[in-house]
Amino acid sequence: MLADQLDYIVGVDPHRDSHALAVVEVVSGAVVFEATVAASSEGYANALGLAEEHARGRRAFAIEGTGSFGAGLTRFLTGCGEWVLEVGCLRRERRRGGKSDALDAIRAARSVLASERPATARAGGERQALQALVAAAVNAKRAGLCQLRDLLITAPEPLRSELRQLSRTRLLQRLAATRPDGRRDPELRGSAGLPHAHVHSIRAAFAVRFLETHPGDLEALQPLMGHDRLETTAVYLRRLNRVRAMERVRDLSWRSVFPPQAVEAHTGLEHPCKS
Repeated sequence: MLADQLDYIVGVDPHRDSHALAVVEVVSGAVVFEATVAASSEGYANALGLAEEHARGRRAFAIEGTGSFGAGLTRFLTGCGEWVLEVGCLRRERRRGGKSDALDAIRAARSVLASERPATARAGGERQALQALVAAAVNAKRAGLCQLRDLLITAPEPLRSELRQLSRTRLLQRLAATRPDGRRDPELRGSAGLPHAHVHSIRAAFAVRFLETHPGDLEALQPLMGHDRLETTAVYLRRLNRVRAMERVRDLSWRSVFPPQAVEAHTGLEHPCKS
């Protein structure tokens, strides 16, 4: 039992600018001391000092919201070697008994005593980073749905009437099904009509460019491409030779159709394949 391990429970009701504290004696359940400290480094040290003064002996802090307004105090107390317990949400009790910071701190302390398995404070670090990432994803989803709703309001008929009656799930499925194919849509491929870019084509373009600026240096390219064998890297050298051969064919084609002298005489511009 927790009552057998502790003499005092320091209940904390944290807020953005201040924290309410209440020291409760475990045996009698009586409130020994109440105070309010600032939500700052100085306030955290003051809270620990008050606990050492009025809760001498075996004690633990019961903090509501260790992952939000109580995160700073939780980190401070944990770093000082204090035992910090996490308190669940007290909203139902607040609705019935009214809102009072001092009363909430007392409730936080007594709720831990009534719990069979009190939870220790949540760990920070990577968990907090993950929480921030999830919150950002949820906010991005909410913003995207709001933009979609605004677009449906101003959409032309009959598209507006057709999509308005769909549920959110059906609407997203319908819009996803009408997404254009990037390999077939010329606007998504680019003005030059290039094939759909993927990882392999990007790697090949990088390797060819590297060999153009570092002729024949396969040993330097091999670790950049992550190849175990030099023969695998040599494939890009053959690709470079094919690119150069195609460029020579293009130059010859340009020269045969549009002689450099004729292009310069009629346009005043230099022939694109003039050596």
